Amino acid sequence: ATLLRGEPAYGFELAMGSALVAEALARTGIDFLQIDNQHGDWGPDSTISALMGIEGGTATPIARVARNDYTLIGRLLDSGAVVRIGRELERQLVLSLKLGM
Repeated sequence: ATLLRGEPAYGFELAMGSALVAEALARTGIDFLQIDNQHGDWGPDSTISALMGIEGGTATPIARVARNDYTLIGRLLDSGAVVRIGRELERQLVLSLKLGM
């Protein structure tokens, strides 16, 4: 909603793998929290726990994926996260779509 009003959105990138930190930050009035699965210390279970904690706050959950993996991306989307992929993963995804992989 903030971006739709033409205002900047502010948030934090989370790399520590702590669902408690994610839950606490989600309640600070921040616009988004990005869980960095590519460079951070997040596993599947801690990511889901963080997404559950973020749900109770005002922040939009964003998850950066670790790799171009259909199942992994689908699980993050199913969990309610907006999924972000890095440029290299984006190139791989486009290539795999072109090749029908």
